[in-house]
Amino acid sequence: MLQEVHKARDKICAYVLKCEGDAKADSYIYCGYSQDIEVRILDHARGYGAQWTKLHEPVELLACKICDSVEEALVMEVANANLWMGKLGWNRVRGGRLNCVQDLPYPPRGFWRGEARDVAPKKG
Repeated sequence: MLQEVHKARDKICAYVLKCEGDAKADSYIYCGYSQDIEVRILDHARGYGAQWTKLHEPVELLACKICDSVEEALVMEVANANLWMGKLGWNRVRGGRLNCVQDLPYPPRGFWRGEARDVAPKKG
């Protein structure tokens, strides 16, 4: 993964970080985009990045994709966040349109109905 970071230096890219867990979950995911991934990853590691990565320290870079434009990177960030929310649930993933740090009692707006149904907390 380090080679990908070096290749992406000074280029626009979307990325996915695995973050350390806590008593609620073994790990969390943060999806973002940057115009200099090397600096952004260091920011996250030093606690200067997003509120989510201050709360859950990054432990691994899972993906890094070079994009042709900021617009493409933003679309990729949202797609990555939706993908991971579908796998792990919306309270374990941040990025895209969802950047708050508190747990949500409901799916985020725009979350696909099928995904929301699959990952919604069970009642009762």
